[in-house]
Parts: sequence; C-alpha cells; structure tokens
Amino acid sequence: MDLHRLRILAISDLCITESMYREAFGELTGRGAGLKVIDWRVRDLNDLRAKVDKTEREGAEAVSPPEGLEEYAAGADILVTHLSPVPARVIAGASSLQLIGCARSAWENVAAAAANARNIPILYCPHSKVSTAADFAIGMLLMEGRGMARSHQQMSQGIWDTTFSFFGNSMSLTGNTVGLVGFGNIARAVAQRLKGFEVTTLVYDPFQPANTVRAQGCEPVSLDELLSRSDFVLMMARVSEESRGMIGRRELGLMKPTAYFVNTARGGLVDYAALREALAQGKIAGAALDVFDVEPIPPGDPLLKMENVSLSPHVAGVSREGYRRSAQDLARDITAFLDRNKPRFVANPQTLK
Repeated sequence: MDLHRLRILAISDLCITESMYREAFGELTGRGAGLKVIDWRVRDLNDLRAKVDKTEREGAEAVSPPEGLEEYAAGADILVTHLSPVPARVIAGASSLQLIGCARSAWENVAAAAANARNIPILYCPHSKVSTAADFAIGMLLMEGRGMARSHQQMSQGIWDTTFSFFGNSMSLTGNTVGLVGFGNIARAVAQRLKGFEVTTLVYDPFQPANTVRAQGCEPVSLDELLSRSDFVLMMARVSEESRGMIGRRELGLMKPTAYFVNTARGGLVDYAALREALAQGKIAGAALDVFDVEPIPPGDPLLKMENVSLSPHVAGVSREGYRRSAQDLARDITAFLDRNKPRFVANPQTLK
C-alpha cells in the first residue's frame, strides 16, 4: 500500500510519550506515512488518574480532550490515543478517518458508538500490560503473605524485630491454595507464574468454559467454594454491572481467618466498608490493595493505619516497558490493517472486510 498520503495523528500523555510513538511507528513513517503527535496536558499523574477514572465511569464525553484535537483530527486518516478521551464530536468532524487505535487494554475513552456509526474500527492492546500487571499481583501476594512491607517499615524506623506480631500469620505460597476471581489475560499470566510455587489454583469465572480453566492447570469452582477454600484470594475481574460490589460482607465472611485478600484489579469489585470491617475484626489475616473505592485514598482512611494491610497507589499496570510495548503492539496492528491483514484485536470486527 502507498502510504505517502496517509496521515496519522497520535495523542501522547505522561505515560506514552511522543518519542515512544515515533519509535513505534518508525516502520510506517519510513514507508512514507506522516505522523503528527499532540500532547494531552495534565497537571501530574494524580490528575491524569482522576481524569482516566472519570472517563471510565462516565464515558468519552466526560473529560476534555487535548486543545485543538478537533482541528488536527479533521485531516487525519488514523487517530491514535492512549488515555486521552476521543469524544463523538471529534469522530464526527474527522471526515477522512479510517481507523482509531487505543494503546490500552480496552477503549472506554473512545466514543465507540460514534465510531461504529461510521464503520470505523477501533484497535486496542489487551496483552501489552499483562506481564507488568501479573508480576505486580504476584509481588503483592508475596509481600502481604510474608509481611515484607511491615518488616521494611520497622527497619526504616531503626527497629530490628525478628519476633514481630505478624510472624504468627506469615504464610508461604508452596502447598497452599490460591483463588483467582476472573480468568482473563492477566489472571492466566498469574496462573502461569503460580505453577512454580506448587500451589493449587482455583478459578471462578462464569464466562470461561471449564475446559479452558482446566487446560491452564487450574480448577474451576463457584465463587463461594473459591472463597472458603483459598489461602490467598486474588481479584482479577473487570468491573461490570454484574461484577460491581461482588465481594461484600457475606463473601468475606466465607474466607478463612488465616487467608489473605489481594485486589490489583478495580476498586469497584469490592465493598470496601465490609473489607475494612473484616480486616479490623481479624476475620481475614490481611489484604494487599492497589485499588480503592475512592482514589486517591483519603488521608483519614482506616486502611492507612492497619497493621495487616499492604498498599500501593493503583500502579499494577505501570511500567515503562509496558507503555512502550503498548505503542509497539498498536503500531504493529495498524500496519497489519493497512496491509489488508486482519489485526489481532479489534473492538468492532464486523467493519473489517
């Protein structure tokens, strides 16, 4: 395909920078395509996270896109974004637009209905941050199960205590049972990593066939059975109307008092009031949390002072390698689309002929 008249517009941000886009799209620009990069300017990473969360909750119209996006998009054949919203008015005004690329695992920040109305495919990258998120989930599980964060905190205060109160709850992985709530791409990567620890891995996912779960060396079970049998429960599901608040007081009450709860997925999956209560009353041994019901977590939240909790600020999917891989994966699929090969991940495949 002759690319000399092709115009690509990419929106950079604090995570995927202009240089990452230029590196990723080097093959296409080398073949003659034009690449324009504009920046979605936000105050800092906290501001970025707040805007992304609002977009995920309320849609692509809820947050302002980069200044001048409508004007630049009007002349673009391909529009690429990462976290910046792409509202319907931008798509409606881009008369030459053939394709939208979203360099993340879903496309909540793109007005998909407007794209579908014009038969514009949306490409996305569900695998680009899988390794990053899976590694982090395993790290949180190990950190809380062995009290690593609390040991560090004590030593940073000049305390050398090998008999700390947590010792009685310290739990190794080997020989124990891990439950994965959800069995998407990240959960499967976690299951693969867990094989080296010689654990029994249970899975609850009503949307996955039992034979798919068993093929990964895991045991498909109901949610209640997973909660009651597991020594470690890891939340791996996406938030939907069906899954929102799926872990509440009743579900936490099914867990062993020696079990640990890990959430690196989404805060909306869990009733955090019930979780705080379970932790405060010793109904479960501890929790490792990367996501919360309110973000950033308020200064007075009881979780900040609990001794049986390890916390991180919603960074499970964050790594420079992951962001670079997202841009590269998206560029590879866009090239496949242009060369009339079917891309791997498209939100509305019926538009691909």
